[in-house]
Amino acid sequence: MGRMRRNTWKKVSWTVLTAVVMFMVPSCKKATPPAPEQSVQIAGGGTVSVTGGNSYAHVTYKPEVKVVEKATVDSSIQGIGSDGHGVVFKNAAPAILALKAGDILLVKNAFAAKVLAAETDGDETVLITDRVGLADVLQQGEINADHSINFHGPKISYAPRSSEPRFNLMGLIETPVYAQSGGLEVEKPTTTIKNLAVDSILQGWKIEKWTVTPTDGTAKISVRMTKKTNGFNAAVSVDGSITNFQFASQIKFPSPGTQIAAGVKGMSGHMHFVWEIGKDTPGVWAVEDKVKLPAAFNIPLGWFYEGLPLSIEVSSAFLIHPALTGGNEYSKGGFTIDWVGSKSSAASAIETGGAGGSEGLTFAITDDVNISPVAPNGMVISFCIPRVELKLALLGS
Repeated sequence: MGRMRRNTWKKVSWTVLTAVVMFMVPSCKKATPPAPEQSVQIAGGGTVSVTGGNSYAHVTYKPEVKVVEKATVDSSIQGIGSDGHGVVFKNAAPAILALKAGDILLVKNAFAAKVLAAETDGDETVLITDRVGLADVLQQGEINADHSINFHGPKISYAPRSSEPRFNLMGLIETPVYAQSGGLEVEKPTTTIKNLAVDSILQGWKIEKWTVTPTDGTAKISVRMTKKTNGFNAAVSVDGSITNFQFASQIKFPSPGTQIAAGVKGMSGHMHFVWEIGKDTPGVWAVEDKVKLPAAFNIPLGWFYEGLPLSIEVSSAFLIHPALTGGNEYSKGGFTIDWVGSKSSAASAIETGGAGGSEGLTFAITDDVNISPVAPNGMVISFCIPRVELKLALLGS
């Protein structure tokens, strides 16, 4: 009887051991490691680094999307229009020669653009292009963005490993920015990063300064805009800073329509706004201007999404609406905003349906002066700074 019990125990033990081994085998499969941290060099010094976290893209493209490797474009590109709507190739590859109006050119780790017109003359090929959105490119799929954005001062340098791609700030944008240029202006691509916003004109506003300067853990922001027309004179300036932050977004196509959720967390900041407006000629001036400044910096993300050329763009937008009712009127004002970013992750805020990214917000008026000989006046200014967006990179500016 004792021998039978011992044999039974051995049989049961081996059965259990076999079951454990069978369970453990699948767990030995290695998960795909996340893409390494990338860094973007900022003109004037400093870097912005970005981590991939749990970022991925499982998507299929629409039939009109023509995927081309970046090396194919680099081998024959000759010039990019200053407004980003034109490109010239010489001795273009068959994949580029085959493009026609209605196609969408998607260059891995670079940009996506809709082809409005294509023409080849001898060995030169010209494409007229326009911006596209994700809905234009994706047939179906899911994108999960989970990024940590960190600012570093000039003293920090990154030595990329041979397996890591190295890219520069706004690497696709080498030419000055203009608002709605009248014609196609083709310029030779360069590798020099310029202050793209200086001297650009938007709705009569001249952007005299628009910079983001990284330090360790924060980025200093400075904007100055002026407008002079028909006796109307105005100047608006912003100075402040933002801290490192997290950005998350979840996008699904289709279900039944596009579902997009996004959040920014952990960003604290300080912004000081000042404006001066005046009019030295008779008559009413109540023109409302909506101005979106060019991107302060653009962080390419294609390496985290198997070449899908997504990017995080940090820009700014203004709505300026003076209400001057006569000549010799003057208004000056200023206010300061401080906020403390939420410590929870941007991804967790999306999962729980949380809104907003600040735990504390303070507002203080620092200046308010209005001079008018006879009539009342007013001023409405709305700022969106910093403005953080996930979008497809565009060819050129």
